[in-house]
Amino acid sequence: MDPQIIDYYNEMPSEINVIDKMNEELTDLQKQKDELENKYKEYIEKHRKITYDMPKIRLNTLDELKVYGKKIHDSHGIFHKIIYDFLEHKEWILEYDRPDGATTNILGYAKCGYWDTLEIDTLKWDDTTADEFYYGYAEEDGWRGEYNIYLKCKILDELYKLFPEYENREYGWFQKELDRCFQDIENILVTIITRTSGGSIMWQLYDIIYQSIMEQLFGWGEETGDFDPDAGFSRGGIFPGIYDNSDYIQNIIYYQCDKCNKYTVGEDAMGNHDECDRRWYIQGDDSEVCKCKCNA
Repeated sequence: MDPQIIDYYNEMPSEINVIDKMNEELTDLQKQKDELENKYKEYIEKHRKITYDMPKIRLNTLDELKVYGKKIHDSHGIFHKIIYDFLEHKEWILEYDRPDGATTNILGYAKCGYWDTLEIDTLKWDDTTADEFYYGYAEEDGWRGEYNIYLKCKILDELYKLFPEYENREYGWFQKELDRCFQDIENILVTIITRTSGGSIMWQLYDIIYQSIMEQLFGWGEETGDFDPDAGFSRGGIFPGIYDNSDYIQNIIYYQCDKCNKYTVGEDAMGNHDECDRRWYIQGDDSEVCKCKCNA
């Protein structure tokens, strides 16, 4: 830039003033950019999808895996009673707070155990609250939660008993699975009820709820289950007919050889199945391989 006459009367050439002004504007723009980046980071932090890893419990011997697998297999009767007692509003649920009948919603009117009845008052759970036990924190005053949190707490409590080695009591994988399942149940049943205008489908709704919860936790098998004389038909089994090492409750437990790194999981030791004697994998590889013979 060529010197100008006005520069003779200024302490600094005009182009220097222009550059200073541009630097000031650049500094302001940089500040705005930093502020926007910080806001973006805060937004992402608040809205990012949090994932929770499935808990894993490593057992010391193959025999321990078989015993634990049978324990998990036999637990389905406990969950059956927990779920149906809640839906029929009897037995264990009567020990807790009464539902607020004034806020009964569509599933409550369908007699699904006050499932979606809204509660303003804090619900108790033993020596704490249902919110604190399930979520790990107390909800704010005036928060309206659904009465089915009692069923969530009861199932969660039974899962803690089933896996006492899992000591994490913060919101985690168990709660994530139950929350997703309960939301799906509401979406499905509300659609069914509104399309059928209610009717005598109560026992069918119960079965749908039971099957949905057990499917999410254990998987739902295609094999024929035991004949139910009360219902007059055979109920399907609750464990997958084809084992694929999926993220089901029974696969929390596993046994792995220290020498060859081969392992087998809980679903291969369920009930009368003796799959763990032949189903072995290499860590990180789901292809079936020869059984571990290091400790034979």
